Amino acid sequence: MQQKHDHGTQIHHEDDLVFATQLVDELLEYTESLMKNNNGARQRRTEQTIVMDDNSNFLPETEGSRHHIIAFSGGIDSSVVTALIHHIQQNRVLETDHQVTAVLGLSPALSQEQRILAEQVAVHIGVDFEAIPTSEGDDELYRANDGRACLACKTHLYTCLNAISERYGAQQKSENSDTLQSSNNRLYNGTNADDLQDPTRLGLIAASNFDVQSPLLYFQIFDQAERFVRDQLSLPPSYNMRVRLLSQQRAMIEVDDKWVEPVQERINNDTDSTWRSMFVETLGFRSVIVRPFKTGSVAATMEPTPSTLIS
Repeated sequence: MQQKHDHGTQIHHEDDLVFATQLVDELLEYTESLMKNNNGARQRRTEQTIVMDDNSNFLPETEGSRHHIIAFSGGIDSSVVTALIHHIQQNRVLETDHQVTAVLGLSPALSQEQRILAEQVAVHIGVDFEAIPTSEGDDELYRANDGRACLACKTHLYTCLNAISERYGAQQKSENSDTLQSSNNRLYNGTNADDLQDPTRLGLIAASNFDVQSPLLYFQIFDQAERFVRDQLSLPPSYNMRVRLLSQQRAMIEVDDKWVEPVQERINNDTDSTWRSMFVETLGFRSVIVRPFKTGSVAATMEPTPSTLIS
């Protein structure tokens, strides 16, 4: 009995490891798509127009340098984002020069111990660290303390990050003045899916206003999306199916060849809005693309199967 129990536990642990590895791979792929996307930041969540997309996330790199600037606190979420971006910058082939800087906002509420810890974490990850004073204390909206302080605080923080981005952009232009260059710097934060459920987090509005990218935004919805597709199609476990997460709030459903057409038909004929309710209203996507399953397909340039609107 003990041997059987041990064997079952081993299988359980192996399944957990495979699932965890898939999550990390998806997160790296999604983060890289944000780093390389030339269309700017993700579309705002408040806009609910759903457009079935083409394969535009696989756009060529814009020539020139790019600087990735993270709103950094030294906490788990912003540290994970920083580590992801640094890992991609260090270990993946990127067509432009990429730099990463973790930026801590020095507000009056920040203790010296927190500042020291944040710098230590950034140094441990291996990225540049910069601390910049913020001025939300002078903002009437912040001082009113009427529930909108987070909006004022994050607005001042992202204003500072934006100023840093412009400074790096000016440096890049100066250093490469003899060639045709462009700097498409990016701002990031550690916002995750749970944060979207908290109505008090008005800082999300500020992030949207400044086109701040959130690599962790969809990290908790892989399993939910895939369970939904399998349940809707009664898809046997032996068939391959993945929901991949792309930039600009897009979902890519990948299934074995024989299931591509059935998935497309279910999306096209969503008369009771079941699919729209799940992918748009529950999971927050703007568009859904269907294409055949292929291992490592996010890294390849594959043409998706055309689909109609979920509306």
